[in-house]
Amino acid sequence: MSKPRTYSGANIEISFDMARCIHARNCFLKLPDVFDPSRRPWVNPDAASADEIAAMVRTCPSGALRYKRLDAVADEAPPKLNRVAVLENGPLAVHGDLTIGGESQTRVTLCRCGKTKNPPHCDYSHVEAGFEATGEPNPEGKEAKLDIGAGLTIAGREDGPLLAKGSMEITTGTGRRIAQAEMAPLCRCGLSSNKPYCDGSHRAGDFKVNETTKRLRNSKRALSCTRRRWRRNGIYLGAGEKGLCLGRKKTAQRRVRPIQPTSVSAVGG
Repeated sequence: MSKPRTYSGANIEISFDMARCIHARNCFLKLPDVFDPSRRPWVNPDAASADEIAAMVRTCPSGALRYKRLDAVADEAPPKLNRVAVLENGPLAVHGDLTIGGESQTRVTLCRCGKTKNPPHCDYSHVEAGFEATGEPNPEGKEAKLDIGAGLTIAGREDGPLLAKGSMEITTGTGRRIAQAEMAPLCRCGLSSNKPYCDGSHRAGDFKVNETTKRLRNSKRALSCTRRRWRRNGIYLGAGEKGLCLGRKKTAQRRVRPIQPTSVSAVGG
């Protein structure tokens, strides 16, 4: 996945992560002088006041747009109440004091069609897949005592649902309350008959988190661990005083130490 791009102005810095954009178009519709996809660069952080830009960026549901104030004004603060909104034929829009994948965030859209190539985030694949699911599930009447100001942690189960833990209100896309909860298993395979909740259908449907993405993530983690272990044990691949680590390969499992200089007489020349 591409890294977020940064656009710096006099009083505000804007970052944009294309992999997380769901094309809500709030940016262009509200501040076309700042955000114009037909222009290069498409972001001009000096075309409006920093306050106007910050207010607009906070309406970006996916968190693809973020900002950093450069004028001693406070950056974006999370709302006091965590909200999980179920969008019609689309993702879960989550807004709050969030921790996802160990990263603190305030705004994300999470895939529930099962087709994203950037799990757990929505990447607009639901449109191409023709995903259909109501954004107006019936209210449950379940009400847990909300802990105002508390955080919400969301983690994906292996080839299973997203597990949200913490104080939250789950709403329809139009804001009607579905439930208040402290824990919720949220469907991300697109197969549940009880959306937005998981009902175990991922097992019968043999749901897999996007394998290409998962293999890349796991291989990077394994390679990092292997390099650390080799450095600890003084293991190198290749010649030279420091050697060269070539990565984790079947042909590189044996320990190959640096080649030492050898005199001609030592080999019986």
